[in-house]
Amino acid sequence: MWQEREDSPDFHIFTREEVEKANWSEETRNLFYNFSYQVYINQSIPRSIIHLGTQVGEDKLSGPITMEEVEKDYAHFQNHCCDPNTWFAEGDADAIIARRDIQPGEEITYDYATSETEARFGFEKCCCNAGLLCRGKVTSCDWQLPELQERYGRHFAPFIVELILQQRSKKE
Repeated sequence: MWQEREDSPDFHIFTREEVEKANWSEETRNLFYNFSYQVYINQSIPRSIIHLGTQVGEDKLSGPITMEEVEKDYAHFQNHCCDPNTWFAEGDADAIIARRDIQPGEEITYDYATSETEARFGFEKCCCNAGLLCRGKVTSCDWQLPELQERYGRHFAPFIVELILQQRSKKE
């Protein structure tokens, strides 16, 4: 399933074969990514590794904590796109699934807005090439954008879905 491209100077993950859009049933769910461990954000993890984790709770990351774990699982190099081809399975912090059909050789991406709320997270220049959907920059507050909440529905990490529901109930 996963393939690292040798012709790229950066880390990217590409498919070797076609991946069909998941239809959300347990039997046919196309599971991309199993988060096998969780660590607290405040835990002492080298900066060179911590950015490979995915936020799965307000104070928790899921990701490698040693270089040995990084070398075993290239899935941690999944990059951001403002119009990604994967997203969180609805209500499941342990799975990222295909949002649409993905062609062989296509990079596997997800929108960091669906998992990141840590204040120190973000980057000023987004280079995802998502055309009109590209936000231009990525911040820890992007999950609050109404257009993303509408586009992704409940396909955020569950802790963010809870934050969205809390935010909406305060407005009512």
